[in-house]
Amino acid sequence: MSEITASVSSFVREVIARFKGDDAQITAEKNERKARSAVKGQIAALEAAIVDEEEKVASAEEAYKEALYPTTVIKDSTVYIKGIKIGKEAVDAAKSRFEEVKDSLKYFNELNKTEFDA
Repeated sequence: MSEITASVSSFVREVIARFKGDDAQITAEKNERKARSAVKGQIAALEAAIVDEEEKVASAEEAYKEALYPTTVIKDSTVYIKGIKIGKEAVDAAKSRFEEVKDSLKYFNELNKTEFDA
């Protein structure tokens, strides 16, 4: 058994169960290190994306408020209404994307905990 993993995680056990031969443990441990690294990298990227998505939501909300409460005279009602609609759709899309990123982060954190923590 490798010095890197003192106890066997469920990932290693599953890979070993799929192998036959002398190299099963070595291959499983190498695969675990690569998979663990990939998942941790994904978590880090998603944590950074959360910050970006929060900023996008705030920007979209501000743009929507600017469209809804203009500081200049409304010259064309159709343009005003269209701006409000576009602004609201942008807020909804930004919030949806933010939730998707949060859900992905939750998934990969749980995957990391269940598959790689022994």
